[in-house]
Amino acid sequence: MTFYPFAPNQAPVTGQTFAPTGLTGATAPTRYVGGTASGAPSTGTFAAGDFVIDQTGSVWVCTVAGSPGTWVNTSLATHPEVAPGDAGLLAWNFDPAGFQGASGPTNNTVFLIRVNVRVALSVTNVLAYISAGGTGLTSGQNFAGLYAGQTVGPYTAGQLIGTSADQTASWASGGLKTMALAGGPFAVPAGTFVWVALLSNESAGGTPTFFRASSQSASGEEIGFTVATARWANSATGTTLPGSITPASNSFQGAGLWAGLS
Repeated sequence: MTFYPFAPNQAPVTGQTFAPTGLTGATAPTRYVGGTASGAPSTGTFAAGDFVIDQTGSVWVCTVAGSPGTWVNTSLATHPEVAPGDAGLLAWNFDPAGFQGASGPTNNTVFLIRVNVRVALSVTNVLAYISAGGTGLTSGQNFAGLYAGQTVGPYTAGQLIGTSADQTASWASGGLKTMALAGGPFAVPAGTFVWVALLSNESAGGTPTFFRASSQSASGEEIGFTVATARWANSATGTTLPGSITPASNSFQGAGLWAGLS
């Protein structure tokens, strides 16, 4: 294990564990024993009180000594509600148990759904759930995609991160739609947000309807947000997803559609 000092000109210190003795009232043994890519250690021998931090942002504590021992994810302990990871997803904008209706995006208009990114993600797919399929959809003009909400890492605000193949056939029927982003997976930095984008075009029928939360006025849903950081918004128009959008030119949209990332 390597510890990096605050002073950049000092060499890192390498050791096996860090085991503070604790102050009065908190003297039970505990050790920071390293990190994992994801999840608790699956090999090795550990003592009760040992803890690791994985690269998804979770902290695991050994509660029963052993090889590898019994581990508890303290991140889930502080968030007992159903999380995206419980459903095999990376992130979503709200728990699907909150579905209360369905709405169709405006024809020929990019609809944006904000998803917050709390830890660094590697995104392969965007997800949406169709209640009723569209009719008369124009072939080659129906897409899902992912836009950067902020200028972070390799992306500028409003930049198209990835787009799906044409969804005309898929969006003609209902159900959960898992839509691969061409060229993915894409690394999305922590501490930012992205917009899942839906673009539907029909010429002789109706756009598909997607499950949503309770449909409220945009002014109520967007308290504390601007059009450039909107939870739900209409953006550019067209038959394909543009390479970039101008967030400040968005307009609030009251239909709170659901979206997820995997």
